Amino acid sequence: MERRYAHGEPSEPTPARVGVATVKLTLKADLTSWAERNGVTLDEADRIFRKRLAEANTRALAALTEGLGDMSDSMATAGISTA
Repeated sequence: MERRYAHGEPSEPTPARVGVATVKLTLKADLTSWAERNGVTLDEADRIFRKRLAEANTRALAALTEGLGDMSDSMATAGISTA
C-alpha cells in the first residue's frame, strides 16, 4: 500500500504487520505570535503549549481506544509521546 502525505508526496510502501498500527501526527505551532497576542513570554507560551498538548494526547488516546470498540480489550500497548 502506498501512503501519501497531505502535501501529496508518496512515501515508501510500508509493509503491514498484523496487529500493529502506527499513527503519526506532526504539529507545528507559532508560539512566538501566540505569546505576543496573549501577553506572555515565549517560555510561558511553551509551558502552556506542552501542558495543553499533554491533555490533548490523553483525550486523543481515549478516542482512539473508544474507536476500536470491542477490539480495545485486545490491545497490548498504546501510547502517545511528544518531543
